[in-house]
Amino acid sequence: MLSVNSRLNNKRDGIGVLIYRNGSRYDGYFVDDQPEGRGRTIYITGDIHEGLYHQGKPHGKGIMEKTDHSKYEGEFKEGKQDGEGIETCSDGSCYEGKYANDMKEGFGKLKWSNGSEYIGEFRDNSINGMGVYRWPDGKTYNGEWLDYKMHGKGIFTWPDGRKYTGEYIHDYKQGKGVMEWYVMCLMSCRPDGRRYEGEWKEGKQSGTGTYKTKTQGVIYAQWEDGKIVPGTAKME
Repeated sequence: MLSVNSRLNNKRDGIGVLIYRNGSRYDGYFVDDQPEGRGRTIYITGDIHEGLYHQGKPHGKGIMEKTDHSKYEGEFKEGKQDGEGIETCSDGSCYEGKYANDMKEGFGKLKWSNGSEYIGEFRDNSINGMGVYRWPDGKTYNGEWLDYKMHGKGIFTWPDGRKYTGEYIHDYKQGKGVMEWYVMCLMSCRPDGRRYEGEWKEGKQSGTGTYKTKTQGVIYAQWEDGKIVPGTAKME
């Protein structure tokens, strides 16, 4: 079923309606027998795309609304989300940034309904590269990521002033790092004298490390599971 304003060389041209064999429907402009320019497609799934078309596919700026109540507004390339866009998902999360080949790719901002927020790099539709993640309770991580996990070098801060600077592997402090404790003072915070510098494993002090106390000076020791191994501590 097809209705168009005119045909040139027996090809569809102008404004018309196209009903696809699978039941999807396109309303809009045709050039050289294909959807071209502004148009609207209602897919058999119930999803709706409205925007620009080129050679039969969404291409350029457009809006895709899906039956799961998610929505994408931005740029398309050859039928796929590609370029700058904003996507609101059915779970309440919202992404604003770059896409490539239907995936988040490049710099972007992702916010969740619980108040968490990530600003930074994406690759293969996942948090990958450098970025800052903020939790609703005030915790912040600024550093490297791999597939939504803290992985590489970074800085983690807590709302009570604590700060860890060092290495992570799959969300765990692992490798070399420094933990510093702070005292909150009105609108700022200052070191309270405690500081651990050394090796970590699965989020806890493990290996060789030094611990500076508030009053006893510096302790050199071997650590395991976050505790000093008995008989290894030496005071400076």
